[in-house]
Amino acid sequence: MKKAVLGLALAATIGLGSAGASAAVGYGEYQDLKQVEAQLKSWAEKHSQLVELDIIGHSAGGRSI
Repeated sequence: MKKAVLGLALAATIGLGSAGASAAVGYGEYQDLKQVEAQLKSWAEKHSQLVELDIIGHSAGGRSI
């Protein structure tokens, strides 16, 4: 598996959620966009063989998807 596109569920499934994640995103409370982006970037840096972040478009508000 080479690429996981912004996949929190996939990352949790393959075990990136708690092991080695410095800013682990929890599911017990709301996570704002900055927190989620930080977690995704952390996974991409630490697990580059499994995770690659891609921008596939932009929302109506101009945020990356």
